[in-house]
Amino acid sequence: MMMMRLMLLGLLLTDVSLASAQETGTINGMVQVSGTVVTDAEVRIRELGLRTVVGEDGSFSFEGVRPGEYVLEGESPRWGNGSQDIIVDPGSNTSVIIELQAVFHMGELLVTPVPGIVRQDRAYQATTVVTSRDLLKLGESSLGETLSKKPGLSSTYFGPGSSRPLIRGMGGDRVKMLQNGLELGDASGTSPDHAVSVEPRLAEQIEVVRGPATLLYGSSAVGGVVNVLDAAIARDLPTRQVSGFLEGLGGTVSDEHTGSLGLTSRFGNLVFTGSGVMRRT
Repeated sequence: MMMMRLMLLGLLLTDVSLASAQETGTINGMVQVSGTVVTDAEVRIRELGLRTVVGEDGSFSFEGVRPGEYVLEGESPRWGNGSQDIIVDPGSNTSVIIELQAVFHMGELLVTPVPGIVRQDRAYQATTVVTSRDLLKLGESSLGETLSKKPGLSSTYFGPGSSRPLIRGMGGDRVKMLQNGLELGDASGTSPDHAVSVEPRLAEQIEVVRGPATLLYGSSAVGGVVNVLDAAIARDLPTRQVSGFLEGLGGTVSDEHTGSLGLTSRFGNLVFTGSGVMRRT
């Protein structure tokens, strides 16, 4: 009787595993630019938190992908970035080619403050995306000054350490400040001489949605939304065992000295991150 139960349990587990395998799909693809294979790119699916690096022939593969519609994002430090929409069916093998755009074209960027993850050119509201490359070029120590050089954006400047973004002349609690999609609970919304409690030097990407966003972020977000994305919470598994950055800034007008550093380490399926900023004026 016990042997019969074990056999039935084994058959049940086999059926469940086969059904699970049939419910998922596989994505195989290539990364190229103008027909040339790219060998130093990373490919990620943000919706699922998956990331992989391409092989020497520019190919990549994702196995066990749940059925649905996704956006594949490819990025190369030499050739730029690109994205491609795909649909994964149960038990299917989906083939795709990601065509990268040159760095000076700045390709197609993904915007997350809108519902789901879409390309910037398909967003239903006016958006501004500041990438990690832009942040290195701007070199500002406050969030307001970092965004003040973008069209339709300015800042409430109360010194080198206190500056909040203004969207089309509106500020305060009319502009919702988010960090990784969660609202910030600082005093900068009620008192402009307080600093925003998020550091732009630690950001991976800053996204701005101009115009009313009250349906998504509450009745006070009539001016727009600023979403700062950083690596405080890992959204996918890094491809490298250890990675990080170290940066220093200086200003002669206010005798400013700013230093920032970050470290990310992967141990199996666990990701440990740490970062810090020091600023003196």
